[in-house]
Amino acid sequence: MPIVIQFIIVLLGSLFLVDQSQVLCSTQHCSAAPIVITQNPSFQNITAVNNGEPRHGIPLKSDTEQTKTKAAGNKSLMAEGGIEGTGFIPPQNNYFPDPLDIDPSEKFDNNSGHESAIAEGGIEGTGIVKDYDDPSSPVPPNVNDQLDPGDDGIEGTGIIAGAENQLIAYGPITQFGSIYVNGIKYEIDDAEIEFVNGTGTSELSIGMMVQVNADWQQQINGVFNAQKVTFDHQIEGPIKAIVHYGDVTLLDILGSTVVIAGDTIIDKSIVSDFKVGAVVTVSGITNEKGQLLATYIALRSESYSEGQQIELEGSIDAINERDQILHLNTMDVDVSWAVWKKGSLQTVLVGTRVEVVGQYDAASNRVTANQVRVKNNDLSVNKGNKLNIDTIISRYQSINQFRLNGYIANASKAEFLQGEPSSLGNGVRVRATGSINVDGIFEVHTLRIKPDANFAVKTQVSSVNRVTGEISFLNLNAYTQADTVYQSKLKSPNKYFSIDDISPGDWIEIKGVEEGSRLTISQIFALRNKRQMIVKGQAMKDTDGRILLLGIEIQPIEGISPEMLLAIKDGDKIVVKGTLFDGDTFYARELIVH
Repeated sequence: MPIVIQFIIVLLGSLFLVDQSQVLCSTQHCSAAPIVITQNPSFQNITAVNNGEPRHGIPLKSDTEQTKTKAAGNKSLMAEGGIEGTGFIPPQNNYFPDPLDIDPSEKFDNNSGHESAIAEGGIEGTGIVKDYDDPSSPVPPNVNDQLDPGDDGIEGTGIIAGAENQLIAYGPITQFGSIYVNGIKYEIDDAEIEFVNGTGTSELSIGMMVQVNADWQQQINGVFNAQKVTFDHQIEGPIKAIVHYGDVTLLDILGSTVVIAGDTIIDKSIVSDFKVGAVVTVSGITNEKGQLLATYIALRSESYSEGQQIELEGSIDAINERDQILHLNTMDVDVSWAVWKKGSLQTVLVGTRVEVVGQYDAASNRVTANQVRVKNNDLSVNKGNKLNIDTIISRYQSINQFRLNGYIANASKAEFLQGEPSSLGNGVRVRATGSINVDGIFEVHTLRIKPDANFAVKTQVSSVNRVTGEISFLNLNAYTQADTVYQSKLKSPNKYFSIDDISPGDWIEIKGVEEGSRLTISQIFALRNKRQMIVKGQAMKDTDGRILLLGIEIQPIEGISPEMLLAIKDGDKIVVKGTLFDGDTFYARELIVH
């Protein structure tokens, strides 16, 4: 090629590069340091360079990887779940996916624009509280929520008199009168009640994760006077997609995975199945995979209105400092006009956990932030504070080094109230008590591994012993605990429902744990009268081929086929509906095998 032509080509190329650099720096937020975007501003792969050195960078999954399961359209791998459902239809390889181990990029089918045409979770198949006799209006939209200018609350300074003597409890409200959190009663008549970021409600509810501050030196018979109670929900926004996995329902809300399980308290504002587009507020516990295990969910509005406030939490995946964009839970968050708390765009890193409050634009799938708060930990504690928290283990290395609510914890000297040290690991839910030592380490004094519920019943009460907490039904005895959740689903629900309100002949729903021959109650609900009893649990087959559930013989009647009975194996999860006969035999009119 002649030298003149080569020179012209080089000159044209340099002009093109200059023109592109002008485009990159055309915005008012262009920084002095160049930003190298290897693909495009969609954050599939983005690296920010500061003074020639990479400041933030994370390789993200390609569009093909992120959407490889969406091509199936509306095909679902599951059928009705829950105590009245038919159970999960496994894939052809018979692999049953752990709902807490699902790749967030693979779990939702967004092509249809509607909720999955599958069915029901929960004790009666929907996973929804349907035993309320009258619907309640949704929590009213709060478009003009005012941002809290202070730094109090769960992630605030929590400055309260006698801070070094603080007992800080963090967990779901399980009972009222005044409130019970993690098995301890707190009087709240004189307490400051704070709802962070305008939750749209001014009333505490069962299942809400709250922080309670009290003076641990001042208590009467184990009852503390709370100085402050703080509620800060983790997510509020429109539901984008819904998927059911057996008894578990997964919601995609602002790119976050919300897990609705058997122990989730579903507010009576949700009177039917979850709907795509509905705006919900969620309180819960974040697991080590970044999913939110919901302890409480309520309806905020039937659909999202322009300008309505949303909130999301998560770890930053990528940062575009030039355009002032964070990539968070698959969402682009514009922080151009945001007020920052406990950090700034220049100080946060990939992996930093933040809380974003702002508005959502569905067309661009983008959030405009009004406020960004850096959340290194879920609580604000001082040396000497005593903690009582319900949380999930993360970053587990050994019994003397793991994290609880973001804090380094040491349980080498802990007394195990339930479970064994060998069972500790990432994703394990525990209730831990202890104190913060001089090095800022959470030294765990007692630890209880919280097992998942493995049985559920809807039945009439035979007898109640309010002193021992024993409730008899179906010729069985089960026991309430200090942290048993109480909720009324009657037409005129009693907010202060407790074991004192339960009498023989009442209909109740119980969810709990069967360990050996002992039944403990995790949740108990007051119900209106039912036509038949329902029992759900793990089947046992004795040497005579009889099917036993919670030790009761299940005797199928009417249209249940012998082939179905023969196919049931030890450990299968089954649901039976019918009537108890002679105290030892349950006549099942329906039998569902999961």
